[in-house]
Amino acid sequence: MGPTALRTTLRCGTGGLASWAFPAAATEAAGRGAAAGARAATGHLPHHSLPAAAVRAASTAAQGGLGSGSRTGASDGGGSGSRAATAYDPGKSYDAVVVGLGAYGSAALYHLARRGLKVLGIERHASIGHTYGSSHGATRITRLAYFEGPQYYGLIKRSLALFMDLEAELGARAAAGGQPAPPPLFQRTGMLDIGSVFERSLESARAHGLQHEVLTGAELNRRFPAYRVPGEWRALLQPDGGVLAPERIMQAQVAFAQEAGAEVALGEGVASWRAGGGGGGGVEVTTTSGRRVVAGAAVLAAGPWMGCLVPELQELCVPERQVVGWFDIEVPSRPLFAPDRFPVFLIEETPGGDAYYGFPEQADRPGLLV
Repeated sequence: MGPTALRTTLRCGTGGLASWAFPAAATEAAGRGAAAGARAATGHLPHHSLPAAAVRAASTAAQGGLGSGSRTGASDGGGSGSRAATAYDPGKSYDAVVVGLGAYGSAALYHLARRGLKVLGIERHASIGHTYGSSHGATRITRLAYFEGPQYYGLIKRSLALFMDLEAELGARAAAGGQPAPPPLFQRTGMLDIGSVFERSLESARAHGLQHEVLTGAELNRRFPAYRVPGEWRALLQPDGGVLAPERIMQAQVAFAQEAGAEVALGEGVASWRAGGGGGGGVEVTTTSGRRVVAGAAVLAAGPWMGCLVPELQELCVPERQVVGWFDIEVPSRPLFAPDRFPVFLIEETPGGDAYYGFPEQADRPGLLV
């Protein structure tokens, strides 16, 4: 089995797992900011498990303050993007402006628009889904037994429910139009946390009463023959983990936001922004084309590029190149890598050491992704 394709993705790096602690602080900051009209911003979130619930909570009070988020765009190089960008009046005032339409930004735009707010989304790239974001590609893992800390569980659970609602809406629209059902946005495969992450994942599963199994490496190998884990290792199998389709999620959220009245500017960046724009307590944003936008609140969701917008985060939010690869599978072994026989996995040999994660083979993309 050898690599058949490589791609790169960008993430906001801090040299370790420190950046993974940002979501909890971000949601707290978002709540304070929404109530007090203050500015709040976050760093990188490593995958798509959390954004929908986090920004949904922040957006409920957007008229009174500022939400927060982290843009994580994604692409395989062939994403269809969103609907055509809507024309917008640079002199118009909005309830909120969302900067960056990746995982957080697209969700913020969607939920703000659904609440009837006048909202503008600004995306520096020409499509929703591209090669310069940190949640890049056709697949991302979501999991409930979150070894980084049990405090994330509520956001992850709510986000998964919101993704399922989005999937149901897409299916209902397809059925109403006499079209075949679209591919699912979430595919349940089960999640394996293997090696040094086992204890922390087990703690999370127990803290929230999640269904789970504890396996030795030998037991894991017998049940899932594609794995070759040292027999003395331990692993947690949690059946609710699986695979998300991040690009299609982002594209659906932006399209539905536009249907609800949101305006979208693609291929346009933000040159500067300041609080107190328009002579009041709102925000003024100046785009790279020189247009001036005034809004009551701003959601800064620029992901690994957040340091360009918030100087205080320049040392934390540094784009880092990560390489992932697809590995060809020998034809006789391919059934062992199917989603019903190969749970998504995360393996860490030593605490704080290199971690590897991967996915089963997908129908539209042959090969094992690591």
